[in-house]
Amino acid sequence: MEQTRYKIKTRGRIGFIDGDGEIAIEPQFLEADDFVQGYARVKLNNKLVFMDELGRLYLKHFFNNLGYFNEGYARAQLVSKWGYINNRGDIHIPVRYDKALDFSEGLAGVSIYGEVGYIDEDGLIAIEPKFEEVGNFSFGRAPACKNAKWGYINKSGDWIIEPAFDRAFPFEGETARIVQGNKWGLIGESGDLLTDVNFDIHAAKKEGVFDGDWAVFGQDGKYGFLNKEGKIELEPQFEFARPFKQNLAAVKVDGKFGYIHRDGSWFMKPTFQDALPFYKEVAPIRIEDYWGYITKDGRWMLEPSFSYAETFKRNLAMVIEDDRWIYINRHGDIIWEGD
Repeated sequence: MEQTRYKIKTRGRIGFIDGDGEIAIEPQFLEADDFVQGYARVKLNNKLVFMDELGRLYLKHFFNNLGYFNEGYARAQLVSKWGYINNRGDIHIPVRYDKALDFSEGLAGVSIYGEVGYIDEDGLIAIEPKFEEVGNFSFGRAPACKNAKWGYINKSGDWIIEPAFDRAFPFEGETARIVQGNKWGLIGESGDLLTDVNFDIHAAKKEGVFDGDWAVFGQDGKYGFLNKEGKIELEPQFEFARPFKQNLAAVKVDGKFGYIHRDGSWFMKPTFQDALPFYKEVAPIRIEDYWGYITKDGRWMLEPSFSYAETFKRNLAMVIEDDRWIYINRHGDIIWEGD
């Protein structure tokens, strides 16, 4: 079973605990990311290396930048060029590209001499570099840009939806999000519009990203929900909205957050200054300046007393109190706290 590691900080150093709160990797790093698919990026002497869940550093090469592992390989930058490494830390595909994307469906977008194409997992050209930009493959198709317009290609590099959009994003099932001007909408597999292109774009938010079968959308400063067929399920009526999790969504009305069911009825009426999604029957909420955790039956698991609180990741969640990192379990017990 895959081990789980949680990042901790004590005396200015980063380390990791396991799911029981025991030290798994001693605090020793000035900078380190969370673990993703079994590996964390660690900065040493202003360069990046990977570390596995046993704390072993991959020191064969020190990189200027690193992606995360996807389909067995991670993009890696030495000086100004990109290549790919395997999960032993070996350079699998030579460092020679101006830009590189993650592998998706066996292909990765790369830039050579200003044009972009795709390589396969052996580093061989799969789609000739002839595009200005591309995105990741999803459901057998990928967004690509030519002459400043975006469309979609197949794995032979042929257009299956002609370039006509100002921006295009990977398909999520039978639906993809496209942009025209400063608005977005949804298209289907044939390229036909499923919605009008009149939804608001806010760079810091996740409108149009499907988390499950519904996505948040904004229109005229209000937020609602639509499905993957482009049908509006809940009309834009909220001041802010977060995606549905466990059939509940945190939404803001009259300056306060509450939770709604999928039919729009209130599960918890808006009484909080902020609210994050439920996970395992518990959600972080903020009252005034402090965060706590509330259960689905309306009880306090932990009353608001923290300056920061995260949604649970598996069995643990991190909170901050007086600048100290603290981890709690789903019973509200403190299992680790920093200095």
